[in-house]
Amino acid sequence: MARTCGKENCKCQRGDKHVSLYVSALAGKTRKMIYVPPDLETQVREWVRAYQEAHECLEKMPGECVKRLQAAKEKRTGPGSRRP
Repeated sequence: MARTCGKENCKCQRGDKHVSLYVSALAGKTRKMIYVPPDLETQVREWVRAYQEAHECLEKMPGECVKRLQAAKEKRTGPGSRRP
């Protein structure tokens, strides 16, 4: 996030805003913005990357499961056939 601090003579009042890192997370139905101190930025960025990779895999999983089920069914019964 880029913000102004409110001090009259600060550089942010001339457009050079203060930049800081936040993580956005849901807590129940409320979105929380959590400030990340500079010494934790690298670690938090790694956590977010790992979360995004896991989320991507979970999004793909249902489609892959359907494909595997269909392939297993066709292998067992033949393409397009129906069992009574």
